[in-house]
Amino acid sequence: MDDKLDEDAANKQLNEVAKHADKNQRLAWRRKKARIDQLIERLQPLQEERLKLIMQMQPVMDEIEAVRQDMVKECIHPLDHLVHKGSHIECKFCNVKLKINSV
Repeated sequence: MDDKLDEDAANKQLNEVAKHADKNQRLAWRRKKARIDQLIERLQPLQEERLKLIMQMQPVMDEIEAVRQDMVKECIHPLDHLVHKGSHIECKFCNVKLKINSV
């Protein structure tokens, strides 16, 4: 019984807050909400097409990742991926830090 009283009081407070805006503002807001719902509905088929494309891409992406992992393991530290950091050289492809021998 006490829960029902608390629930009724909570509902009354919610209704007071919800009725804070005047009727025209509430009506305008509901129209905007309906417009958003329509736009989301229009977006749904596009989202489904996007998901199908992602599913088609995934095997290729997996293969790319497998080849890349092999390349990281066997990295030759190509010049276009090397960055001089002062005390060491870093390979941006495999993220390894290489010591510099003084010349």
